[in-house]
Amino acid sequence: MNAVMEVVRDRLPSLETECPMYWSAFGQAWLAHPPPYGEAWYGDLFREKAIDLEWLAGIIALNSRKEADGARQLWAFA
Repeated sequence: MNAVMEVVRDRLPSLETECPMYWSAFGQAWLAHPPPYGEAWYGDLFREKAIDLEWLAGIIALNSRKEADGARQLWAFA
């Protein structure tokens, strides 16, 4: 199992038992198309890039903008 899948399982322990169809679909999708950020090479590359503080600040700003967009969309759906 991928490290990120383990984090999901640890953070949402009831997901497996309370939503078995969702957990199964999630697992199948994960196996078919694993995201790169769960792989060792991705972590190695990120740490290599993160030495450049300008790059790191830029990626944090970009991710925070995306997070804010997602929160606005979620608020609109609610």
